[in-house]
Amino acid sequence: EAFGADGKPAFAFQEGGAPLARPLAGSGYFYIVQAGLLNALDSKGKIAWTFPFEGTPGPDPVLTPTEVVFTLDSSSVYQVMAVSRETGQITWQAALSHPPASGPVFADAPQASILVLDDQGTLNAWNAQTGSVLWQSSAVGTPTFLAPAVLGDAMAIMEPNGGVRLLSLADGSQQWEIDLGTPLAGTPTVTESLVLVPAKDTYLYALDRANGAIKGKTRLSVPLSAAAVVVDDHVYCSDELGGVHSLTLPALTLNWSKSLAKGTVMGPVFSEDYWSMLASDGTLLMYPR
Repeated sequence: EAFGADGKPAFAFQEGGAPLARPLAGSGYFYIVQAGLLNALDSKGKIAWTFPFEGTPGPDPVLTPTEVVFTLDSSSVYQVMAVSRETGQITWQAALSHPPASGPVFADAPQASILVLDDQGTLNAWNAQTGSVLWQSSAVGTPTFLAPAVLGDAMAIMEPNGGVRLLSLADGSQQWEIDLGTPLAGTPTVTESLVLVPAKDTYLYALDRANGAIKGKTRLSVPLSAAAVVVDDHVYCSDELGGVHSLTLPALTLNWSKSLAKGTVMGPVFSEDYWSMLASDGTLLMYPR
């Protein structure tokens, strides 16, 4: 289902079964990955085009300015697929030697690229427009199944046992590494000056982007359920029990916490005036910023 800014349903799309990944939106279209199908829907919920495929799509497809990119496992043949956002035709596809450990990531610096980390700890980079190989890096070295994050020319990668690395997107080389000594909970958030890291011990850490030093940390009583979102100098994050927290950068000073009394499955998502979350019972929750 899609909703307008007033919270009223805009349309409901019921064909082809449940989505297998989070829907994407951009340039007037919604992109829905289902079993064997990638559908593009217009603003009224009508199918603009359908791209059929064979195999199992990986998690978390991504949008580039011109393509929808996702990974695909077809009879243990692993691929990265780039499909035109306008026409639904294949722009390029590339082979992976090993299963992907997370979904593709789009980076626009130092050049537009698609990055996929495989389950052997190798980071693969392709030109986002042509699919040509840019580089491969084994700097990670060990498998990690926590999704990485990108901002500018660097990527933050977290290992479940507590390791955090920052890699250069020019060639995949490692810029720094730190071991926080505690299991990590999910995707990091990268800003111009910080890397925000959620841990299973309920702390949210703020690391210096330049060298990995700990600049601040805050305990939130419940592990976070999604990557923190940064808006101006504020951090918003949601926890596993449905709580939402607002903190101020760079020291991660807690401003407020709000209990939604329902577990969340998506969010927070921000627009100019509102932020919203999807509760585990299917309720869409919207609040003024």
